[in-house]
Amino acid sequence: MVAAAAPGLAMAQGFNHVGPRPALPRVSEVLDSVMKQTNVPALGYAAVGPNGVIAIDDAGRRRNTVDEYVTIDDPWHIGSNTKAMTAALYARLVEQGRAAWGATLKDLFAEIPADPAWATVKIEDLLAHRSGISDNGLVDEGWLIKAHADTRPVMVQRADFAQRVLTHAPTGKYGAFEYANSNYILAGAAIERIYKDSWEVAMGAELFGPLQMPSAGFGPPTGPAPWGHEPGANGALTAIDPLHEVADNPPVFGPAGRVHLSLADYSKFVRVFLTGGGGWLSPASLSKLARPWEGAEGYALGWQYYDNKGWADGPVLAHEGSNTLWRTMALVAPAKPLAYILVTNCGGDDGQRAIQLLAARLIAQQVDPDAPSGL
Repeated sequence: MVAAAAPGLAMAQGFNHVGPRPALPRVSEVLDSVMKQTNVPALGYAAVGPNGVIAIDDAGRRRNTVDEYVTIDDPWHIGSNTKAMTAALYARLVEQGRAAWGATLKDLFAEIPADPAWATVKIEDLLAHRSGISDNGLVDEGWLIKAHADTRPVMVQRADFAQRVLTHAPTGKYGAFEYANSNYILAGAAIERIYKDSWEVAMGAELFGPLQMPSAGFGPPTGPAPWGHEPGANGALTAIDPLHEVADNPPVFGPAGRVHLSLADYSKFVRVFLTGGGGWLSPASLSKLARPWEGAEGYALGWQYYDNKGWADGPVLAHEGSNTLWRTMALVAPAKPLAYILVTNCGGDDGQRAIQLLAARLIAQQVDPDAPSGL
């Protein structure tokens, strides 16, 4: 399993629903419409404005084999959408004077005898996937098996990962975009050196706490909560017990994609980008995070940046995330100001298709409230 992301909005083909659908309580028309076309067990969304949640709803089953329904307070795994939080956390440390933009990997990992090719690579290069790091040869099945079995403190694991990367020459091309989870594992290791504690502790103290996100945590949610579902042949889904090691990527992956939280709490994070930082970050930091690497569009720091979308009255920050068992999308339109969060406890093509159908329907309703209700 690898935390995957698809920052763009390309449409994927889904499977037809297999088996009867139970009667679902509290199902809004838009959710019911999308669930009828896809094989997802559950689906949810929130629309967010500068003052907080405008609309919020979810529907479906926590597990496809049990008639136990999701609730509005349930947590959802957001996969690679965690990356925007890691980048924002670094910006927070810059504002506190603990970190600096432009810091090189040589500065951040001074104790590692790094290959000379890394000397000028900066923290921004990691966060924008332009560092020359490739997941190929680093994050493979064999490494994932070993990482799941690793019982050492997670800071030690990330430090070892940084050593493994930096003591060899880059396998990718510096400056060329190559999406790699390894970039964010390394960024997390850098944050840990700066913060002198784990990325998880830093996230709790500097992001979840100040933004009042009590449902936020790491790895798949446990207890009375949705389970992730693994797609199989012919649209079959397997619910994965969150206590099983394959229910997520290993803990070392945290900064790249292991956060779970409720829709309401996720809304508090995206609201930061609708309110000039909301007092948690400065407008200058938001500008830094949202600046594409080159040209009018491209990957910024934890976000894909689209220069101008009609429904948004301007630019859009977007990202999709999945650990292959869940799927999430965030769309943030600061000029509107409006954001959408969309979640499902299903990976694969059907999870992606459900999320994208739901996004299209919500945008259509927002552009034209009298648009037909069907998709």
